[in-house]
Amino acid sequence: RETSSTTMSTRRCTPLVGSGIEAAKAGDDVRGDNGSRYAFVMFEPGDLERARAEANRSGTTIAAALRKLGLVDEAALTKFLAAQYGVPAVDLDWRVVPADLVSLVPKAVALRLLAVPIERVGSVLLVAMADPSNVHALDELQKLVSLDLEIVVGSEPGIRAIVERFWPK
Repeated sequence: RETSSTTMSTRRCTPLVGSGIEAAKAGDDVRGDNGSRYAFVMFEPGDLERARAEANRSGTTIAAALRKLGLVDEAALTKFLAAQYGVPAVDLDWRVVPADLVSLVPKAVALRLLAVPIERVGSVLLVAMADPSNVHALDELQKLVSLDLEIVVGSEPGIRAIVERFWPK
């Protein structure tokens, strides 16, 4: 199993500080006030400003803008978000979603929330989300499935692909 949480409730994440993405020199060991290690991504001067402008223009997240502008690859962005939010990352390319899990979340909801159930153990549903800080999506999923949620980060394209593979047309 790819998760490490032992809680039986929804794991909520706090939004990224400031722009959501910060830059540091490679090898820096930067820690927050509570001692937790921050995740960092390196950018060229001006890249973050371009991503912010694109996010504002298109009404998307900074992460989506970085992806659209080709400034980060999916694997790096997924690992970054997982480290930033303190939840595991999952590779959705090889995942098979059982039909009983597909039936829990309608296709339109999975695509709108960019969240898919990928595993169930007892009353705990493992859900891959592109943005685990989206508390509205977490609340909606919690009400929809009536199960305890454990959240992992999946790439947005990976989530869209898994929905196309396993949810009915």
